[in-house]
Amino acid sequence: MEEKFYGVDARTITNVGRFEEIIEEITFQGYSVISDLLSEAELQEASSKLDAIYQEQVNDFGIDNLKKINEANLVRCPLSYDDFFLRLCTKPEITNAVGHFLGGYYIINQQNGIINRAKEEHHQSSWHRDLPYQDYIISKPIAIACLMCIDDFTEETGATFMLPFSHQMANIPSVNYLNNHKVSLHAKKGSAVLFNAMVYHKAGYNRSENTRRGLNTLFSIPLLKQQINLFEQMDGRHGEDPAMRKLLGYDSQVPGTVRAWRQDHLNRKK
Repeated sequence: MEEKFYGVDARTITNVGRFEEIIEEITFQGYSVISDLLSEAELQEASSKLDAIYQEQVNDFGIDNLKKINEANLVRCPLSYDDFFLRLCTKPEITNAVGHFLGGYYIINQQNGIINRAKEEHHQSSWHRDLPYQDYIISKPIAIACLMCIDDFTEETGATFMLPFSHQMANIPSVNYLNNHKVSLHAKKGSAVLFNAMVYHKAGYNRSENTRRGLNTLFSIPLLKQQINLFEQMDGRHGEDPAMRKLLGYDSQVPGTVRAWRQDHLNRKK
């Protein structure tokens, strides 16, 4: 039966396919789930490579030091270690939605692998925004996060909790409100959760016997400073590709001097 409207008949979207549904869900409730985005082969590769990169980072920095700064079981910037993670986060299903909200010029602000081990509390289990410390609301998103489920996100494995509509809340609400309105976001491995970075969320507690992994990539407008300077971290890799230069933020680095700023713009004219 066709829906009828009285009084206001203007609609945000008229022809609704799955892409339009995703856009509306992110716009209004703050998040949406894209199912079956990653293949089984991609999931297995992502899982093994995240574990390997994390072990490399442990060997480099030390597990005790990582624990002191709440970095245990967190894989910083995996895309700089392996282009596989860059390919994962630039699938069209993701970039089309990100481009809808952020326009034609956006960058990868940060990427992190999250390893939720069995029966262990994770730092990400605290309520937070992916733009932390920002206590205001804004009419349009300035950053969109993509959380890929490398393993099943279930009640048992500690599915991520989302607070719907909280991108429209300046401050975090009361504990009572959080408990009454939070949503445990169950998603099969291979799914991706796209959400406004201002939505409050947290990782659940993994009560299972298995590790739950996720890959979170934050896309933002280039005015926001990257978590890690990707140009330096990646040693300028992909610098010859104009589209990839833009995505990785190579062309939005802060110059050190007036002359450097002008020289950079002059070089682009050649």
